[in-house]
Amino acid sequence: MKIAHLSFSCKTGGAAISSSRIHRALLEKGITSHLYSEDPTPENNNYTTKMVIPPIVRVLNSKLSRVTSSLLTENSNANYFMVGFSSWANYLKQQKYDILHIHWPYRGLISLRDLRRINIPIVWTLHDSWPIQEFSFLPTEERRKNNLIAEIFVRNKRKSLYNINYVAPSNWMFNYAVQNKIKNITRIKNPLNIDQSQIIKKPLSKNWRAKDNLKLGFVSGESLNAYNKGFDKISKNLASFDRKNISLNVIGAKVVNNEPAYNCLNFIPPSNSKFKMQEFYEAIDYLLVPSRFDNYPNVILEAIAYGVPVIGEKTSGITEMVRDSGFGILLNDKNNGWDDLLEVILAMDAKKNTYINRKMAIKWIESHSYKKISKQYIELYEKLLN
Repeated sequence: MKIAHLSFSCKTGGAAISSSRIHRALLEKGITSHLYSEDPTPENNNYTTKMVIPPIVRVLNSKLSRVTSSLLTENSNANYFMVGFSSWANYLKQQKYDILHIHWPYRGLISLRDLRRINIPIVWTLHDSWPIQEFSFLPTEERRKNNLIAEIFVRNKRKSLYNINYVAPSNWMFNYAVQNKIKNITRIKNPLNIDQSQIIKKPLSKNWRAKDNLKLGFVSGESLNAYNKGFDKISKNLASFDRKNISLNVIGAKVVNNEPAYNCLNFIPPSNSKFKMQEFYEAIDYLLVPSRFDNYPNVILEAIAYGVPVIGEKTSGITEMVRDSGFGILLNDKNNGWDDLLEVILAMDAKKNTYINRKMAIKWIESHSYKKISKQYIELYEKLLN
């Protein structure tokens, strides 16, 4: 069995991390697997392959996507339009691959036209809902321009994606896909490499006590101004964090509109190659996840594995992760729960054992073993080939 994985990145973002973990697990099981990405680095050259599409073609595809976006819709991310030029169909045939597994087809990585020409089974893990929507990659209201070009594009897109076999990491995404008449879909969780990390039983068995200098964490691989990430909910509490000597470690871009300077903020650039996520989780007491939509965020999975309780928004896949792990609390944006974040944190820290279930969390984390998840993918691949 020979598998080709496509992901714009192999190291930045949830889809990239998941694709890398699945790919490595397949290699350990003796499966011939190649991960094509834009950013293979010296430390992962044994696992990833540089993208076969020439850089000038990718730049052209990205520009075509932006033009297409402006013609079709008023509110969508232009980088998700699969237009332009690619030659994966010929390449996959030449290299004799059995399965194409798509993870993150960003910035013209593969075109809809090319998808229709590929004659091997295609698996697409839904890290976002772009294949389900007409244009948007999130289940938000779409503002389609009422013109013939938009209608033609939607028909072409549906035709190109008709025979693809989808995988939903969360029950929320699975149900959303089924509601939108997606038929070929399987539920498989995102993987966690629990065999190479010092996690689970030791961190989850530690005893906590209330502290005066609590440390919080927030992760965003993009601008903190991104509405979907919900940092605006946290920013309302920064002044009160300063007064209580609570620090907030932030992985992400530093610019936040014209926010005044707060002593509580500690910014860690996502491009800092010397920084390890393990150090981040070991340094914080709680992880904040106020996203308005999120499928199955790896940061929640990793935080709980390192024994860090989660304070998350009651929405999409975040709800099931916090609920099923028994390791955190959910706030409702509609009831202004984030406006009283300081009180929530202090109350939770005073009675932490009320909000966490260690045995439940250990069992939940172990169900995400990348070897268990890779076995489920292998079963799916074999089913499609047979």
